[in-house]
Amino acid sequence: MVKTHLHFRALAFISPATAQDTNAYAYPPATRLESFVTNTDTIVIRGSADIGVVLANTGTIALKCREVSDAGSGRKEVGISVDLNHNQQSKESRYIDYDELEPLINALTYLNKVDWSITSLNSFDAAITTRSGFRASAFSSKRSSAIEFGVRTAGTGNPAILLSRDQMAEFRGLLEQARTKLDSIHPK
Repeated sequence: MVKTHLHFRALAFISPATAQDTNAYAYPPATRLESFVTNTDTIVIRGSADIGVVLANTGTIALKCREVSDAGSGRKEVGISVDLNHNQQSKESRYIDYDELEPLINALTYLNKVDWSITSLNSFDAAITTRSGFRASAFSSKRSSAIEFGVRTAGTGNPAILLSRDQMAEFRGLLEQARTKLDSIHPK
């Protein structure tokens, strides 16, 4: 009986060492652009270019083209970052991979045309969410109310930055500019 007791004590002593988490990130990166933050023992090169800013009453939305490469392997990814600034209260950034740009641009075209014909019910929320949690939507809470537009990050609890139809179209235009710029450097 003593042998069994010692055997379990030895396992209890060893188990915590094998269960250590050496990764400092709680969740795996949502995008390929973000995946470079987990690279070790190599030089990571990050490039960026400002595209533009949409000014809204409840904050600003800034877009940048992004290019990240691993000097050792030559691996390269491109995309954009979207910075949501909530009137100096907080700033959130989300990365969007190149392959998400076309569906996002198409979704913004759809959202900007949304009217009450999409549902017979009293309220709606039509939205697209990217892998990193960037969310753009058209919504209304009462059939008699105007349709509103907003962008936010899913799951953070921060309010949406509210946009007019024209501002939503302006944001879509910036995404198109970013895609055009990235087309010139994107590995085909």
